[in-house]
Amino acid sequence: MYDTFESVIKHFDEAELAYTAYPDDKVVWSVIATENAAFNLHVKVEEETLWVVLHHPLRVPEVLRRTMAELVVRIAPGNNLARLEMDYDEGSLRIRCRLMFDESIGLEPEEIQGPIFTSVISMDWYHPAIVAVLHQGKSPMDAAKQLDTEDDDEAKDNSATDSSPHAKRFELPLPDDEARNN
Repeated sequence: MYDTFESVIKHFDEAELAYTAYPDDKVVWSVIATENAAFNLHVKVEEETLWVVLHHPLRVPEVLRRTMAELVVRIAPGNNLARLEMDYDEGSLRIRCRLMFDESIGLEPEEIQGPIFTSVISMDWYHPAIVAVLHQGKSPMDAAKQLDTEDDDEAKDNSATDSSPHAKRFELPLPDDEARNN
């Protein structure tokens, strides 16, 4: 049988990334620095799955968790490769990405790099909107719109941040006082 965990370790060595390996749990932990932030990366090998979880370094204060949850709902559906999640109780943000593989064949270096690269690039792309909500006081809608870098005005009008099936639910009118009290 092919040792996929050893392939992950080899990948980190060849990429010259500092890491800590936990062979008993088949987990590799590393800090990945990008232009925007430094993210905590966890790579876990299970029987037929390679899991990549990337944690955002900033905690969401309790008073902003509803607002951040709205931002996650607005921006996350646009990425089908890596899933942006928020742990509401902890106030933490993370990206999850996984790759299924045939355990008897193992993984090639490109297959290991794929979910890691996708997770890091995705979180780095989301980071400005997250900071805009946390530290600049922007609304989730405005923060989501700032991620749209298309030059074409028509493309902006049809962007995932505006047309997400979940994004519009935050813009529903509140019921009048009589309906709220019943």
